[in-house]
Amino acid sequence: MVEWIYTLVASLGDNSIKKSSVKNGNYDPDTTSTPYASLLSYRARSLNGIWATAPYLHNGSVPTLWDLLLPADQRPRSFKVGAREFDPVKVGFKSDGYDGFEFNTSQPGNLNTGHDNYGPLSDQDRWDLIEYLKSL
Repeated sequence: MVEWIYTLVASLGDNSIKKSSVKNGNYDPDTTSTPYASLLSYRARSLNGIWATAPYLHNGSVPTLWDLLLPADQRPRSFKVGAREFDPVKVGFKSDGYDGFEFNTSQPGNLNTGHDNYGPLSDQDRWDLIEYLKSL
């Protein structure tokens, strides 16, 4: 118990984030003298409920969480959008088996190549991560 308290107190002095915010980088929190400072930075949305927000990426170019966790060159090049039937396995809306609008990722502004910097994941790692994201 004493070691835990010592570690806790020592970590307060070693904390590289000095502001009351847990954000780091070029983020400046709002203050009374600069009430709009935070508008100059991008604030990512919370992952709570991510399972219910398909399709994914900023432009909706990835139909399921499973596809999002694939390397960018293995993601679907096109898929149908407009269905409201949830796919609980891959976590997203079903994108085949009905007549919907075809989302083509080769069109300008529709690329689905972003956010591919998490390193190689095995299929088991992907399934484990998806199960975790379902719980949020």
